[in-house]
Amino acid sequence: MRGEIAWDDDPLVNDNVVICSFLPQSSATIATLRPCTAGYRLHCSNNLFQLYNKHRGDTFVFVNRPSVGTEVSISVALQKISRTVQRVSQSRGLSC
Repeated sequence: MRGEIAWDDDPLVNDNVVICSFLPQSSATIATLRPCTAGYRLHCSNNLFQLYNKHRGDTFVFVNRPSVGTEVSISVALQKISRTVQRVSQSRGLSC
């Protein structure tokens, strides 16, 4: 993330936020960068981090901690990064 992000608000982030995935493959690391485009919004609060496209139903990254002392819930729409990231993650038994 570049710049300041408003707290408890849903500002447009556009290309100020870039998603980066790292997939180890043999001795090299493959990195995939996915910049956000016009319409992406980011919500940050005490218990929620959510990156979505125009409306919350189209969430890209979701991180939630319902209350203090509970487990963190994370969901990432891998297909929005790339098909390669989705395919490799699924082949390794990872689900996001």
